[in-house]
Amino acid sequence: MGRIKNFNDFINESISALADSALKLITLEKPPGSNKGPEVETMQKNVGISPGDPWCAAFVYSFFKNANLPADMMKRIPRTGGVSKLWELSSNAKKITKEQALKNPKLILPGMVFCYLSKNPSGGYPGTGHTGIVVSVNPNDKTITSIEGNTNPLDGAREGFGSFIVTRKIDDPSISNDPKEHPAKMLGFIDYLDGYRNDGDSEYKKFIGSIPNIISAYTKHTDSEINRIHTDPDLVNVYSNNYKNRNKIA
Repeated sequence: MGRIKNFNDFINESISALADSALKLITLEKPPGSNKGPEVETMQKNVGISPGDPWCAAFVYSFFKNANLPADMMKRIPRTGGVSKLWELSSNAKKITKEQALKNPKLILPGMVFCYLSKNPSGGYPGTGHTGIVVSVNPNDKTITSIEGNTNPLDGAREGFGSFIVTRKIDDPSISNDPKEHPAKMLGFIDYLDGYRNDGDSEYKKFIGSIPNIISAYTKHTDSEINRIHTDPDLVNVYSNNYKNRNKIA
């Protein structure tokens, strides 16, 4: 008879499974610009939102859900499609504010979730938001590199057409060329894995060790899409039109 897994075994294997979850979430909307597609709609369903709705927060929730984390860990993660709600309702998880992160960027760890707000049409806050999962930090430049859903590989827009890898500044996470998009308001970072991080834990080390593979896979996917757009610039107009008409797209 095989050994019955104890709770720690379950947690450890789940944490290491985050790497597999990240790789399974690499996708493009179908059609691009519609906020729809089989993989996207599965993520949207995970948080109770509809095809056509923005799905960056659904990407974050699905990242953890697909790893089969223990129920007590999943209770920390709000089942929501809204970035503001994700931040506000994450009361049971450790948070690092923007100010703390700027003072000491090394506080930001792989697997943390960032949340920021863009400006509203009047130029103030709160506007729409965006979120993603940190995979690396550059403390010298005070930047984060993250994997994100519903983003744009060209300028990191919060309303994009797939899951890509993006590098953002902690102080102003928007990388849009539109000056009206600056500065975006970084709310901070959420650590749903707090309490389960253990430097001596081999399974958590597996997750950390797999991050270069995650970065490589997302970078390859992102670069491929950027090259495709540069080869056929009209695709940007197609994507834009799809967004304008996304609720009409079957």
